[in-house]
Amino acid sequence: MWDILIFEENSAICRYFQNNFNNIRLNKDAKEYDLAVVNTDVELFPFEIKTKCLLLSENIAMECVPIWAKQIISCGMSSRSTVCFSSIDEYKAFLCVQRQLECLCGKTVFPCDIPCKYNPKMSVNENIICNAARLYLHKDD
Repeated sequence: MWDILIFEENSAICRYFQNNFNNIRLNKDAKEYDLAVVNTDVELFPFEIKTKCLLLSENIAMECVPIWAKQIISCGMSSRSTVCFSSIDEYKAFLCVQRQLECLCGKTVFPCDIPCKYNPKMSVNENIICNAARLYLHKDD
């Protein structure tokens, strides 16, 4: 069972996790999270957050949020992002891993392009975050 914190509780990302993962707990009570997802500006959070991995959308502001992360995976269409899309089609894309990262299971992922699903009802950034989470949690279809 993975403990996951998503800063936007009623977001498309939260619904994606609820519909695609059956072994997660979306809560705010864990001492350490396996994954924390931030896709929106965050100004204040009432407690310190410790996580194994922080999935962070590019171009967001985080002020006064004490987060301790062993690994940060930045998500966006920037050349500086850890993961981005190298190509997008109507229902599929290629997730481009631009820097080495470590999955929750300990597997190392080296820079590469990985075929993945694309949901046209979600934004590009939401799709990148959801696919990066699948990669980090090592969830295969």
